[in-house]
Amino acid sequence: MTFSPCRTYGLGGGVTSSGGIDRPLIRGMTTGFFAGREALRNVDVAIGAVGRPGRNDRRTHVIDISEIGAFLGLDVGKGEHHATAVTPAGKKAFDKRLPNSEPKLREVFAKLQAKHGTVLVVVDQPASIGALPLAVARDMGCPVAYLPGLTMRRIADLYPGEAKTDARDAFVIADAARVMPHTLRTVELEDETIAELEMLVGFDDDLAGEATRISNRLRGLLTQIQLEQQEEQERRRREAARAQSSWKIEPKRAGRPALLHRGACTAYQGHAGYLNEMEARIALDEPDIGPCLVCAPQTGLT
Repeated sequence: MTFSPCRTYGLGGGVTSSGGIDRPLIRGMTTGFFAGREALRNVDVAIGAVGRPGRNDRRTHVIDISEIGAFLGLDVGKGEHHATAVTPAGKKAFDKRLPNSEPKLREVFAKLQAKHGTVLVVVDQPASIGALPLAVARDMGCPVAYLPGLTMRRIADLYPGEAKTDARDAFVIADAARVMPHTLRTVELEDETIAELEMLVGFDDDLAGEATRISNRLRGLLTQIQLEQQEEQERRRREAARAQSSWKIEPKRAGRPALLHRGACTAYQGHAGYLNEMEARIALDEPDIGPCLVCAPQTGLT
């Protein structure tokens, strides 16, 4: 199959098949999107299909669109996608940027399903950044497919305009699904892939369980530490209260007699034990024990 050269706004080239049939590729195409979109119905070849499909080639499985109520094309991106939905009549039903998050995807899919019934979700990348929309669509009962990048680029050449924008790409994907379903590829999960995914999910569950166990262990340790800190603070509080109402004796040193201090006196930190009021009074009566000049322990003793 060969394409004859086409002019910028006059895509009236011819398609020549092996049987020598030569006919206009697109008749009467104007610069308008809708006229070009309707003209695509004249294209009855699978653009991008190079060579003869093999037995297991997904190109041989044409997706049935007879019961599709809306065709949703997603030009996928890392952080957000551009989503464009068209009805079987070619009217736009949705055309907005869509964050790549499960709640937002579910919200848009649900609204389209409620209004149009069955929604065919088509992406330009089935793996990596396109995996989440496909997974959400499957979970909500939407049929899914993808349009290979090279095929999409060739189809995009049939539309007026040369600017490559996300909105234009999303529209091309959705409209190609509407008028040329044979260009779509099925997205099927093989048994081996499912087994690998189940294994990964199992690993994820194990990691989640381990994270929960470690979190609980850390929480228990923190609780234990807090209890020990509270006990230590209470012990120090009681110790300080006891020191305020007690006395202590500093042993005799060379050239200086023993001294009596109040329990909280900082002039002498150590002590062999606290004295009560009676014991402190007796200690002051001893000739070799004098009062501390800093805390004046004799004050209050009668």
